[in-house]
Amino acid sequence: MQGSRSHVHSAPARETETRGLLSADLNLAAQRKGYSSMKKSVVLIGSLVICWTQFLHAQSQNPISMNPDAGGFQANPPSVTPGGFGVNTPIGPAPAYNPEGQPAPANELVPSYGGKKNVIEEATQKLWRLIFTVQAGVYWDSNIFISQDHPIGDTVIQLAGGFSFEIGDYRNQSNNFLTLKYLATGYIYTGRPEENGVDQQVVFHGQYRWDRITLQSNVAFSYLDGPDRLAGTFTTQYLVDGLVRVLYDYSDKTQLHAEFEQITDIYPSQISSYEYIGRLGADYLITPKIKIGVEGTLGDLQIEHSGDMFYGQGRLRVAYKLTEKLTFLASGGFEVAHFSENDDTKVLPVFDVSAQWSPFVGTTFGLSAFRNIFASPVEVGNVFTATGVQATVSQTFFQRLSAAVFVGYENDQYKGATRNAVNTSRADNYVYVRPNLTYSIGGWCNIVLYYQFNHNDSNLHGASFSDHRIGGQVIFAF
Repeated sequence: MQGSRSHVHSAPARETETRGLLSADLNLAAQRKGYSSMKKSVVLIGSLVICWTQFLHAQSQNPISMNPDAGGFQANPPSVTPGGFGVNTPIGPAPAYNPEGQPAPANELVPSYGGKKNVIEEATQKLWRLIFTVQAGVYWDSNIFISQDHPIGDTVIQLAGGFSFEIGDYRNQSNNFLTLKYLATGYIYTGRPEENGVDQQVVFHGQYRWDRITLQSNVAFSYLDGPDRLAGTFTTQYLVDGLVRVLYDYSDKTQLHAEFEQITDIYPSQISSYEYIGRLGADYLITPKIKIGVEGTLGDLQIEHSGDMFYGQGRLRVAYKLTEKLTFLASGGFEVAHFSENDDTKVLPVFDVSAQWSPFVGTTFGLSAFRNIFASPVEVGNVFTATGVQATVSQTFFQRLSAAVFVGYENDQYKGATRNAVNTSRADNYVYVRPNLTYSIGGWCNIVLYYQFNHNDSNLHGASFSDHRIGGQVIFAF
């Protein structure tokens, strides 16, 4: 169920669909509390009924081509969050449905030649649109409590419903636009109904442009109630991530940016954290294919019962687009962190790297890596340095069928941030594999079959686990 990490350091657009693409001139991650299972089921069913009764509304659009200077490349490249792109990936909520990313079925997209447009042609020519999604799935999980000893398996029914409202240049996101997304994902444990729960996610993302100035904002809220890898058990988490960024086009080749981000990560039954981040930087377009930049960061990570961690970062950033098929983004430097509680200072390298290669039509290879410091939600007085990498391969067959494989690894090294810190020598090594098959029907329905394997090897007894999951999903969009 739960698929978020303890907190986010680099969140230029912390939506379910984090953007890190380059454009033509280089454009540019305890114990269950709450309601009874009956009440949760009522909430879930109500959400789905609302979604089923709605339909798509929109009006004609004035198409705008992408302008890479609207946001430069992201303040930091797409970062990998602890747990490999989500602490509990693959123990995560149902994916958000993105109709823009679906392969184009040949028969539905035959041009209308002046006649009535089919539903896909019509949906791609709107100034604004309101799309509803309903999702259903079932999977078998071999270790629902992600426990080291005596794992318990169960069959879980997964139901989800939500909507996406978008207006303006919401596809290219280079000019003015506004998006609002909501998704509720319910989990019904057939053998343990007391564990039933509903996750909720809300994302607000917008941009407004003046002559040389661009204002961007992103606010994401998640209520997650389920297994959490860092917590090591079922737990409840509230995550709020808000960011405001200002970009200034100093010249055709130089862009300045300033941003502020606040992250609230609340674990009612564990350890909460609150982070305040300020970033300031500049990017310079050397050639049409290469852009470099520098960025400075100041932050304050406040950890419950552990005092503050004040830190500063200096990063060099580079974006390189060799061809339309190969892109590369990187941000790297050093972080100096000072722990106020025990008057200790630590210096370590930090980085975010991503590369994507599409050698053939329908074939994509991806590679991402990261290193950063995060707060621990369970180890009192501890932070941990997470270093991870993920590789992806995807292939589309006959326009409708696609196959993908995700493989990742993460190493977590814990460090005491206070004098009373415990388990300061804890080290975790987490790996995951997820192959899946997706069949698209007319752009309005996806059928997904998948297998997931997660394994965490920790030197702290009770923190290791292995988990297998196999299942399927059907995702509708209206």
